[in-house]
Amino acid sequence: MQYVKTTEGVTIEVQVTFLPQQSTPMRSAFAHIYNISIHNHRSSPIQLLRRHWIVQDADGRRNLVEGDGVIGQQPVIEPGGHYHYSSWTHVSTPLGQMKGAYTMINLDNEILFQVEVPAFLLIYPPLLN
Repeated sequence: MQYVKTTEGVTIEVQVTFLPQQSTPMRSAFAHIYNISIHNHRSSPIQLLRRHWIVQDADGRRNLVEGDGVIGQQPVIEPGGHYHYSSWTHVSTPLGQMKGAYTMINLDNEILFQVEVPAFLLIYPPLLN
């Protein structure tokens, strides 16, 4: 399933895949990879400075993840350009959700702004049957 959201002229696309080889359902461990595409529709170059994630399982447990950049990078995205990366997360229930935001900077005027990442589901595939 693909999730898409545009904020402040920046579109975030997310695709999620369950990772069976990294999961142990009998021990309440469900791993998922998420692929993110960031598209800059603005007329200025932007840079992703920070990430803020909320990972929540079906029992209401929340894990906050904050830090500089993504996967060790603070990419610059030119006007009309895009940046892709993949990362992973885990939850302790067959159903979870992840949402968040990126702090960006407009490199032309050095104004900070927030870009929302669409909330996306972390689903153990047998739940869909």
